[in-house]
Amino acid sequence: MSLPAIELAERSAWTALHALLLEYPSSAEECDDYGMLPLHWSCTDPSVTAAVVQTLLDLHPTGAQTKNTAGLLPLHIAVKAEIDVPIVDMILQAYPAALNVRTPHGDTPGDLARKLASSPELCDVLHINYDAPCRISMESVVSKSRSSSCSFGESQYGGSTMSNVHLPPRWQHEKACHVCQAKFG
Repeated sequence: MSLPAIELAERSAWTALHALLLEYPSSAEECDDYGMLPLHWSCTDPSVTAAVVQTLLDLHPTGAQTKNTAGLLPLHIAVKAEIDVPIVDMILQAYPAALNVRTPHGDTPGDLARKLASSPELCDVLHINYDAPCRISMESVVSKSRSSSCSFGESQYGGSTMSNVHLPPRWQHEKACHVCQAKFG
């Protein structure tokens, strides 16, 4: 028996995921406990192929409009993970309004690209002016995320919502998401 699409995406098993999507198209709509679709997971890994992302978008077009539990769209994740520009463009074409959607920290995809001193090509795709490289440190990003009024894993009523959530295989030893800096556990 094959693994579910969401697990293949979490493991970055792109060839196996693509084959599964072609056989079971509805598997593009699977969602994990983090509110992540296979599309979100594909945006975390620069090794993902354009064919996988395009297939995910074709099979579940509204996936590009879906925020995960950290409040991020696939486009936010793709920009933060520095995915190939043509793939970012694919995601943007599926949901052009994403250019104006802000993260919980108030950043648009363009703001994220500026903070990461992204390439002129990505800036063109995101319709922002290219700024001279001035990369911010990871410490300032982590510090900013810690000062947020809403931390990952806590409900608005004060309790933890992550008690029974299992971390994705590649992140089991991490304290926070390497893309959005949301804390685990």
